[in-house]
Amino acid sequence: MKRFLTLLMLALATALVAHADPAPERLPFGARPETEEIVFKATVDATDDLVIYNGKLHIEHVARNKPHTMTVNGEAWEPSWEGSTSSSYARFKPKLRSLKDVVAKVELIQGRGEAVIQEQPTKENKYRLVVRITDGGPAAAEAEVKIVLEAKEK
Repeated sequence: MKRFLTLLMLALATALVAHADPAPERLPFGARPETEEIVFKATVDATDDLVIYNGKLHIEHVARNKPHTMTVNGEAWEPSWEGSTSSSYARFKPKLRSLKDVVAKVELIQGRGEAVIQEQPTKENKYRLVVRITDGGPAAAEAEVKIVLEAKEK
């Protein structure tokens, strides 16, 4: 009886594995996915620029009150400020790809204003990406922006 139960459990486990979803395709060691995403969420009052450069993100505050209650890819971020420039966020996992061969796209997921690309990364701007978030209302409001970094076709 004990042997029968063992064989039955082994047969059930084999059947479950055979019908399970296939494992996700793995990239070769050191390879990067074709696209990467950054999701930035904050309470914004007027206009702020997200600057992505050299594997880091910082904010250049443009108008009214500085943004607050921020997250980057779901992780809380409370930068220090020197004038209108924030400290950098660099805790991307995996590390952010070089912007040398990247085309960026931006989407306003939530908010009443807009998010637009001010500067695509180029050799002339030392591969710096600038995304402007503008809140169009009379007071601060939450904004959520998705930045997609796509590898350029070679």
